[in-house]
Amino acid sequence: MLQSRRSRCALLGACLALMMIPTTALAQEGTIAGTIRDIQGAVLPGVTVEVTSPALIGARSTVSDDLGQYRITNLPIGSYAVVFSLAGFQKQQRDNIVLTSGFTANVSPALGVGNLQETVAVKAESPVVDAMLRLANVGPDDVVYDLGCGDGRIVIAAVRRLGVRGVCVELDPARLKWAREVAEKAGVAGLIRFVEGDLFEVPLQDATVVTLYLLRPTNLRLKPKLLRELRPGSRVVSLRFDMGNWEAERTEQVGNPPKTIYRWTIPQPGAVR
Repeated sequence: MLQSRRSRCALLGACLALMMIPTTALAQEGTIAGTIRDIQGAVLPGVTVEVTSPALIGARSTVSDDLGQYRITNLPIGSYAVVFSLAGFQKQQRDNIVLTSGFTANVSPALGVGNLQETVAVKAESPVVDAMLRLANVGPDDVVYDLGCGDGRIVIAAVRRLGVRGVCVELDPARLKWAREVAEKAGVAGLIRFVEGDLFEVPLQDATVVTLYLLRPTNLRLKPKLLRELRPGSRVVSLRFDMGNWEAERTEQVGNPPKTIYRWTIPQPGAVR
């Protein structure tokens, strides 16, 4: 009985000692997080974020979400380098990010558009672009509009198909200039019309296919315009983001990690609200 009593006392003492250990001695970790935007202030999904440090074995990485946000947790305390990369944008590195125990370092860069040489190195006909055009059944006599065209890769891939014409719509003049230069480099600029303007104001009546890589709130705001201006039978394809209660008739998963592509066909007037 005495032995049992001593054991209980020893256990109680150990528990008390453990409770007296400072929290910093138990959790020597921190977090790096932030929101990634372009130089115009628009959020950037799909940015690869990689952190390295002498405190790490190898590197840790993640990808920014639909709101441009990322978070890498459980990092040992120490000094870190953080690299942000996205095709078509200039790679950016932040050095000497010091983590202390329990601290969250907010690292929120603004990425600039890559130069022409960097852009051309990005293969236009990627598996994602191919899948979008395939799902839209792009063929001869189609007119493909890309709303918010960026570097123009979707339209450039489309017009390489016999008989297809393309329209790049982009509000940012620097990006539109960049798309034109990429198209010239690819030898297809003569098949594409480049429109600098607000995608909510550019007329869409002659489009037979519209491609989108916009955030969901923008898609929802754009939906009435698409239904109003596009002719029945025209196709709309969106990468990653849906149209709310307008249910897609077809979807496809592509890439690693997988991304969803949605397709709609414009119905007769009044069929969708």
